[in-house]
Amino acid sequence: MNQRIDIDFNFVPHPLTGDLAVKTGKRVVVQTIKNVIETSFYERGFNVGFGTNVRSSLFELHTPLDKLTMADFIREAVRNFEPNLRITDIEISNENNDENTLTLMIKYTELSNPHIEQVAITLDRLR
Repeated sequence: MNQRIDIDFNFVPHPLTGDLAVKTGKRVVVQTIKNVIETSFYERGFNVGFGTNVRSSLFELHTPLDKLTMADFIREAVRNFEPNLRITDIEISNENNDENTLTLMIKYTELSNPHIEQVAITLDRLR
């Protein structure tokens, strides 16, 4: 099994070498999922269809139908841009009924590992 390696998107230097720090294993998968979900359409000029536009839904009313639609968009985006992951469940909630914040609890498996992992992503609406 190959170990997944990617640069740390915080672009912090490694304390000993001064090179860019890297992430490995589960931390790479979490970074990738967050990257796909938090990217809005047209944010990347070379791939305008990359992302989910979930941030734009922070301005919606968050009815149960809106949450199902948002979950479908997330599943489709992860399937398209990270094909070795399978989303098993997505829970979308408002923290303390705060209309400006959504919390996504995403459960997933990797094709090479059937163990279910989860990641929590909090999205805040910026004014």
